[in-house]
Amino acid sequence: MPGAPISCCASFSVSARRRSSMTVLYSMNQVHQKLTLSSIMEITALTRSGVKETVDLLVRRGMLSETIVKNSMGRGTARQFEISEALLEKLSSFGGE
Repeated sequence: MPGAPISCCASFSVSARRRSSMTVLYSMNQVHQKLTLSSIMEITALTRSGVKETVDLLVRRGMLSETIVKNSMGRGTARQFEISEALLEKLSSFGGE
């Protein structure tokens, strides 16, 4: 759009990315797949830094909650995420349940 501020377009792409990320995460949640950086990377084909940037934004916005858990090898730690209860309640209201 001619004359539109660049920040307008940049915020749209962040908003669109946040919505598409939540769609993927919600789908993973529905099939009971753990929401870890590695599993999200596997599904989305994003880099680790790309996934971290996206989930960090969603955590700051209160859309995801984060827990530190043992990694799959049991020796280190991993970040595991859950969709916030408030967001799940809002989404369930769309389903008419």
